[in-house]
Amino acid sequence: MGKYNQNGKRLNVAMFQHPADKRSVDAVVAIPGLNTLLDYISKNSLERVYSFENDSSRLRITDRVSPKIIGMLEDAAQMYGVSQIPKVYLERSYQYMVDLNGMSDPHIILGTEWLENVDDQILWATLSAQIAGIQAKHGTMEFLETILGLVGGLLPFGVDTALDLALKDWRRNRAYTVDRAVLLACEDFGVAAKAILEGEAPNSVLDRIGLDKPAKEFVERNGLEGGLQKVQTVMNKGQWMASRYLELYNWYYSGEYFDVLEGSLNL
Repeated sequence: MGKYNQNGKRLNVAMFQHPADKRSVDAVVAIPGLNTLLDYISKNSLERVYSFENDSSRLRITDRVSPKIIGMLEDAAQMYGVSQIPKVYLERSYQYMVDLNGMSDPHIILGTEWLENVDDQILWATLSAQIAGIQAKHGTMEFLETILGLVGGLLPFGVDTALDLALKDWRRNRAYTVDRAVLLACEDFGVAAKAILEGEAPNSVLDRIGLDKPAKEFVERNGLEGGLQKVQTVMNKGQWMASRYLELYNWYYSGEYFDVLEGSLNL
């Protein structure tokens, strides 16, 4: 047991990854011609290039810089069975930014605006979700998307478009897994729901904002959901907050969350 993972939870990716996220990842991996991009990444040591760029242009957060952040990541790594915590960097940003990127050498970039305003409970839960994302291949998907934007023209005809759309679909669906991982870390539905709203309003009013009404409206318009999600995918938008809330609400109140939580204590 650690300071933050006080119950000694142990989780594997099959226990918490949302089915839509899993389907999206599998769809990317199954695209014919993906090996061309992977070979290019390997031959040109692109991941090492990005690692060097991070070391050269961003402040790396170490145990000396922030023992709290490193301690949280170490507890999360133990909880999710990740052998080594990723490098963590700080980037001056006026947006609420928490990014996981990288295949064999994943790293996390934290925006200063987010870090300056987040409380410890959501900090722990959000960092845990990034470690969970390593197990769910989110770092790999993010890196593929980064590289595709640079070298997509080198791929066989049609592969770049198919991969681009598949990755955009993944970007939308990954939020469901992130939200589940946040909830499993903090074990508080109210906190997990608040995390969905992070960056959308000042912390002073977040506690007075609820998603019950927009989630209900989302359900009432559910007949349009399929078409709206296609538009959302093409526009490369993140998942709607109301949809995220609804998925997390259903997972929590269906009892599946509690089954996973109980199972995590028995691994």
